[in-house]
Amino acid sequence: MSKAKTYFFAASLSLILVLLIFRIFKIDPSLPLNYTGDAIVHYNFAKNIETTGWWIFNPNLGAPTGQTLHDFPLTETAHLLIIKFLIMLGLNWYESVNTFFILSFPLVTLFSVFVMKRLGLTTQVAIPLSLVYTFLPYHFLRGVNHLFLAAYYVVPLAVYAAYLSASKVELKWQTIILFALLIASSGAYYTFLSLFFIILGGLFAISKGWDKKLLLYLAKLPIVTLFFFFLNYLPALIYAQKYGPNLNATVRLARDTEEYGLKIAQLVLPFEDHNLDILNKIQKRYMSFGSSITNENQYAALGMTAALGFIFLLFWIAFKPNLFKSDKETGAKLDLLGLLNLASILFGTVGGFAVIVSTYINPTFRSMNRVSVFIAFVSLVAVGLILERVKSQKISALVAWLILPIALYDQISLG
Repeated sequence: MSKAKTYFFAASLSLILVLLIFRIFKIDPSLPLNYTGDAIVHYNFAKNIETTGWWIFNPNLGAPTGQTLHDFPLTETAHLLIIKFLIMLGLNWYESVNTFFILSFPLVTLFSVFVMKRLGLTTQVAIPLSLVYTFLPYHFLRGVNHLFLAAYYVVPLAVYAAYLSASKVELKWQTIILFALLIASSGAYYTFLSLFFIILGGLFAISKGWDKKLLLYLAKLPIVTLFFFFLNYLPALIYAQKYGPNLNATVRLARDTEEYGLKIAQLVLPFEDHNLDILNKIQKRYMSFGSSITNENQYAALGMTAALGFIFLLFWIAFKPNLFKSDKETGAKLDLLGLLNLASILFGTVGGFAVIVSTYINPTFRSMNRVSVFIAFVSLVAVGLILERVKSQKISALVAWLILPIALYDQISLG
């Protein structure tokens, strides 16, 4: 299968699956998918784009001067440009948001397949595992309410950038700029966590030996990413400099990081209303006594497939088993994935290092449970690397494709 056909097939299958899910649940994409909570905010952004051409201002709201949203800075420029393009094609404010959400599925699939193949997975393993990643509980639970978090297509790219840094691969400037633009324009959380991964990849490389030239190379992508992130943030900074900061707009407290932290139990346990009654009972038993500090962090459920990869990576980093003694390349990849996995837990968990950052540096990034979508990807790549060790490619491909329907049933509640 050619490259173009591979990506077309993967994206088409992803789109067919999400539309099939919409049909099963009788969801009408010609109406607002959700009109509560933060979903209204995202529809507001689209309405502003429809009215004025961009999301920041709407003369028909916020009387008498009009609605100005500079006090709520967004760096999701890539997502907003897609919505603007959809509106330019003739879609209205809610149709554009609905379509963006639907398109987020094939987008995640495309980026995931692209990265998994470059991390050593064959096409017939990369496609089904990418679809498993695309249809995480996280994707649906975020939904239109957390629209831009649901569009997590940049996450695989961040993992790939970490891998390239760890492998000491010197990127061309055009590649650095492309990676940096996408990462810096995907939202503050994904930018922050992507930089966290890239820096970890750099530290992994340095631990194997370093010199001044390596340090300069490793610094390029983070610095360029921060530059583009600053450009995305610049209009809000100029507005605050001119009119003063609005202290009531986006207040974040250090204690919020504790409240919205990652919980390991929620990573591995089934999500709410699981299709299998026995797994649903397991989840409800936890909620009966473990519901303390439970909020959006319950969206972190990895699903059975990624949870197995997650546990394997913990086992790998702790015990260094000689499973791939004859395959040093796979072993090195698992070393990096294990590091990224463990570091994500230590940083994001309740009482983790993110709390120290929030308490003593800055509390802006409070919802560290969102690192779960990064953990899910490295865990599924680990599953793929294990499957690739099967001597017969036909058997590894067959197992991967058998995993897909099981994972979909596991990850999508029909209740």
